[in-house]
Amino acid sequence: MKYTLFLTIILVALFACQDDDSYFDVTPSKELIRSITPLPGGAVIRYRLPEDNRVYAMNVRYQDAHEQEVLKTSGFGSDSLVLDGFNEARKGVKARVTFTDPKGMESNSMEITFDTEDSAPYAFFEKAEIVPSWGGFQMIYEAPGKVNGMVHIYYLGMNPTTKQTDTLLLKSSPILKGGDTLSFELKQEAAANTVIVRTQDYRGYWVKQKVWEHVVSYVADKMDPKDFEFQDVRHLSITNKTEATGVEYLFDGDTKGTRRMISKKDFENFTFVAGPRAVGAPFIVDMKEGKIPAKVRIYGILYTGEYFSNDDWDWGELGGIWKTACMNKLPCVVSVYGSDEGDPDASSWVKLGKFEQDPDAEVEDRWCERCDHNYELVYGTLEELEEADPAYLEVVIPASEKRFRYLKIVVEDVFNRTWYNWDEGDNRDEYVTMHELEIYVKKEL
Repeated sequence: MKYTLFLTIILVALFACQDDDSYFDVTPSKELIRSITPLPGGAVIRYRLPEDNRVYAMNVRYQDAHEQEVLKTSGFGSDSLVLDGFNEARKGVKARVTFTDPKGMESNSMEITFDTEDSAPYAFFEKAEIVPSWGGFQMIYEAPGKVNGMVHIYYLGMNPTTKQTDTLLLKSSPILKGGDTLSFELKQEAAANTVIVRTQDYRGYWVKQKVWEHVVSYVADKMDPKDFEFQDVRHLSITNKTEATGVEYLFDGDTKGTRRMISKKDFENFTFVAGPRAVGAPFIVDMKEGKIPAKVRIYGILYTGEYFSNDDWDWGELGGIWKTACMNKLPCVVSVYGSDEGDPDASSWVKLGKFEQDPDAEVEDRWCERCDHNYELVYGTLEELEEADPAYLEVVIPASEKRFRYLKIVVEDVFNRTWYNWDEGDNRDEYVTMHELEIYVKKEL
C-alpha cells in the first residue's frame, strides 16, 4: 500500500513537471495586429510577432463560406496571412489567433473579426455580358485585380448522342485578371440561343450561375455576286485582256489562282488590279436593299510563278506595275463603311470595321505570305494548289440590327517590301490588287 502511494506521488510529480516545461504562456494581443484589409474572396491580415524567442509562428482559425474549419499558419519570417475561402462579401467574420512555439505548442487564443469582398467567381456576373456575334455569341467580362476560380460556358442544344435538348459545354477557362472577351461559334444554327454561365472557386465549389435567354443568332451568309453591284467610282480598274485583269475576276469564284495555273497562255493572271493612286480610293458595293453586313473578305492570288517575265523588257501596260511582285500591292489596312447613300463623299458613311497589319511586318507574319516568292512557298502543280488553303484577310463587322444598302471599301495602305527586297519605289504609284472579293451579310433565318 505504501509502495503504491509512493508510485502515485512520483507519477503526479512527473506529469506536473512536464506540464510546467511545456506550458506556453504568451498571449496574442491586438497591438500585434497592424491591419486587416478586405480582399476579393477574403482578407489579408498584417501583423508582427512579439520579441520572444518562444514564439515561432502564428495560427488563424475560422470557418469559410462552406462552414469548413480553416487553419492558416504563418512562419517566423512572414508578416501577413491571406484569409480566403469566401464568395459573397461578409462583415464581421470571427477568427481565433494563437501563437506556437518551435515544438508546436499553442498559446492562449485571441478573437478577431474581419470583413471580405465579393470573390472573383461571385462578382463575375456584375460585369459580364453575353452579346450576339457572327455564328454564335461573345462573352465579355471584367475581373478585379485579385482573381481565382473558373468560368464554364454552356448553351442549350441537341445532344448528338441522345438526340435530346441538353446543356452542352463550350469552354472552361480560368477567370483572367482584368477580364477577357471569349467568342463562340455554334455548329447548331438557331434563331436564338440560351446561354448558361457558371463559376467555380479554386477549391472546386460551384459559386454562381446565370442564364441568358433569347440571345439572337447572327449567321453570316455569303452574297451571290449577282445580288450586288461593285462600283469602281474612280475608274481605277485596269482591264487588260492579254493578261486577264479586270473587275469581272473579283467575283469569278477562283480564290487561289486556279485559272492562272491551268492557263495555256503565258502570264494570264485572271485577277483585279487598280491604279494608279488606288490606295485611299473608295470602292462601293450596292447590295440593292438594306442588309445587315457581317464581313468583307479579300483574297490574294497564291504564288504559282512570275506575274510577268523578267526577261521580257517590253513589259507593256502591266509589266511595269507587277515587276514580278504581287505582295507590295496587296492591302494591309482596309476599312469598311456603311450608308444608305451611294455617294462616296456623303457625310452619312458609318465606319463598320477595320483590318490592319503593319506594312513593314515580317513577311512570314503577313496574311499574304504565300502570295509571293520566298523560294520555298511555290505551288508548282495543280494538285499542290488544290490542296492549299486560300490566303485572305477579313474585315469583321460587329453584329447588330443596323441595316445598310451600300458598303464602301477603302484600302488605306499596302505592304511595303517583298521577299525580293526591292526599293520602296516599286509601287510608288500606289497600285492595289485583290484576287477575289466576298461580301457576307446576316442570313435571314
